[in-house]
Amino acid sequence: MPAVRSSGHAFRGLLTRPLRARRHCGALWAPVLSLGLSLCCSAAPALAVVSANRDEMTRPEHGWVGRWNGSSAVPIAEHWFITAKHVGGLVNGSITIRGEHYVAAEIVQHPSYDLMLVRTVQPMPGWHELADADLIASGNLCVIAGYGAVAGDELADGYTWSGVRRETWGANIIESAGFLLAISFTNPASPIAVPHESIFAVNDSGGGMFVVDSDGGLRLAGVAVSVTGWGASRWGNSAYALNAAQLRNWIMPIIDPSRPVASSVQGPRAGLSLWLVGAIVLPAAFGGVVVRRRRRTAISASAE
Repeated sequence: MPAVRSSGHAFRGLLTRPLRARRHCGALWAPVLSLGLSLCCSAAPALAVVSANRDEMTRPEHGWVGRWNGSSAVPIAEHWFITAKHVGGLVNGSITIRGEHYVAAEIVQHPSYDLMLVRTVQPMPGWHELADADLIASGNLCVIAGYGAVAGDELADGYTWSGVRRETWGANIIESAGFLLAISFTNPASPIAVPHESIFAVNDSGGGMFVVDSDGGLRLAGVAVSVTGWGASRWGNSAYALNAAQLRNWIMPIIDPSRPVASSVQGPRAGLSLWLVGAIVLPAAFGGVVVRRRRRTAISASAE
């Protein structure tokens, strides 16, 4: 199969409308549903914690994520994938993408952040380009994917992480878009939940947070590094990804020296060395800010 970058028209138009209208009108998701990203309607519900509302998104045709060292990773060039540094892994290990294995030949760790790049011997079947900074904004739709735990027992306010690990895809809204990108998990019965409302779980570390470009393709916005809570995905829990656009100047000279780097400088490093963070609890105060922001958005939207 020839290598292809993420492209297509499955998501065209979703980012041309205001978030508030999109969050309160399921009809605006019709382009997604009509082009193959429909609900998984089978006798048994999909039980993925990355889509812990059991409304799992079908994998996009040009959606690429892999299993690396028991967790997750995202191809970003024909011979390079990106993952969280705390995931680990060694040269001669392999990333598994859609059942095929690609052997690691080189690993480059970021000197400060919870991030690393891995070069493969064999070309991978597809990859995602990095998102431009202007697509990564608070209030924008995002698609998330990883090889984390799927939902186990249903709780009054979410799901446990007692299910198996497998590739899953879902959606959310970027609630905070700084050097860390934040999302929070909303009860699917809530009017502010999006279709396929999802959150990262254990072993989704290194997975992808994607945004939609003008051609309807998925570009990598962030690399999953952490969640709040442990053992379950509960309504109001938050998850965090490192902003790939703000790390472009480190990434691009390694994976493709011929491509230009961004004109802006790399983001500040002070106080944000995350290589030990992983899928552990970040400060609850930060998660609280995210949830309150979402509620303010919902209140403002309902008043319009």
